[in-house]
Amino acid sequence: MKRHLGSASAGVVALNFALFICIAFLAALAHSLPALAEARASSANVESAANESPEEVPAYSIFYSPPERVDALFWAIVDCYPAGLDEAREWFLENCERLQVSIGTMQKAGRYVPPDYSGGPLFPDEAKLAALEESFGDMPEYWQARYFFARAAGKDSDIELLERAHGVAPDDSATLYLLAQIKAQNAEAASLESGDALKQQIERREKLRQAVEMMVQAAECEPSNAFYYYAAANLLGGIGGYEPVTELLKKGNAAPVNEVVDLFPLSYVKRNFRAIRDADDGSGKFRLLSFALMNAPLPNFIARRTVIRNYQVILNLTGDIDLLNTLHVYTSRMGQAKYAEMIHLLVAAVLNGMVQTEAAELGAIGSDADTLKVLSAMAGRRGSVRGIAFAQQAWRDFSRDEGLMAGAGSFGEEVTPEEEWDAYLQWWEKQMMEIAYVGPAMAVQFKMLEAYRYHEDGTIARVGYAQRHRERAAAN
Repeated sequence: MKRHLGSASAGVVALNFALFICIAFLAALAHSLPALAEARASSANVESAANESPEEVPAYSIFYSPPERVDALFWAIVDCYPAGLDEAREWFLENCERLQVSIGTMQKAGRYVPPDYSGGPLFPDEAKLAALEESFGDMPEYWQARYFFARAAGKDSDIELLERAHGVAPDDSATLYLLAQIKAQNAEAASLESGDALKQQIERREKLRQAVEMMVQAAECEPSNAFYYYAAANLLGGIGGYEPVTELLKKGNAAPVNEVVDLFPLSYVKRNFRAIRDADDGSGKFRLLSFALMNAPLPNFIARRTVIRNYQVILNLTGDIDLLNTLHVYTSRMGQAKYAEMIHLLVAAVLNGMVQTEAAELGAIGSDADTLKVLSAMAGRRGSVRGIAFAQQAWRDFSRDEGLMAGAGSFGEEVTPEEEWDAYLQWWEKQMMEIAYVGPAMAVQFKMLEAYRYHEDGTIARVGYAQRHRERAAAN
């Protein structure tokens, strides 16, 4: 029996939207080809210069526990699934109609997968997952996973699970960040339920202040990762105090690493797509994780835009070129974040464009403005197109020859339960394409943007590695 996509799961809609974004990039690129052609020589020189004297990035791991234990935990979680891939597919096809909920309902709840999916073989067995505590209970990643699956299943997931992760590893930066993020989200949600506006704002600010302190602690425990500083800055920006926000951004700009932090096991999957495939016993059971992983919480990107908008006001009042460059470097580095999802990189391009707009208002853009705009366009367009081309070979390596989004349908088309099942499992291909290929290709363009600095006389100059190194040293 066929069903209209309008009543299909939001997971299919989300995946199709990703394809729409890619097509939009192709269209935008075709529209901008004349401008790109005019700037080809200039941008080629900039790209060559941007690659000079590559900076050495220190060895870094987002995980607190040793690699062998993290590997063992991941596969122990996969073993908690009560059925194999074929059995799970049969269960899905038999129950697909019963499990359907409207797209609007899921979007309102911030979810992609209907909650009832957690009642069958598409989620780990809760008893088996709890039993892993005996072997892995001393690892913060285990408690992150417990929280993650409870949240993804749509259950009232007590923050206690994350607090237990903090309890076993008080100096784990990832857990501190994740705990602070959830506390901040809870503070925002609680403030909306209060009837007393003044009391609501006082309580909200105090809870956000506590979350900021925890976020800053995460950065202090792992100062080499810019991501923690940027997260703390955006959170602090929601309650004011822009001088400390600027200091956090400067420290982030000076950090040598910039890696996105996620709850385990999503953090593990993003870093080990190929290793997971290679270590699989041939059953493909690991693919069932997609039903939970699609529900991973996203950062508050609206808050990031608000921070930049507030800075635009400050820049209009002060004309501070140094501050303008701090924001330029921050938004350029945001586009270089490793293991970031596509929306993260798109937001980075938007925020960098907002900084460019403010530079024009201040008269800080002169004859080199066209070059900078072309590079900005390339960061959002050429990087994506190049990444898609690179991804084609990886797609074949992943033993999927149906083509991009095959069988998932598109808006207005009908999809069968079989096609919907395929769309859910293709989450792995979509993620691998974004993180392993598109993201790094776009990062090259953002790195070129980062090399520029604005000057008060309206010129834009590219600075070399030595000067950028001095800037980072000064910020520390």
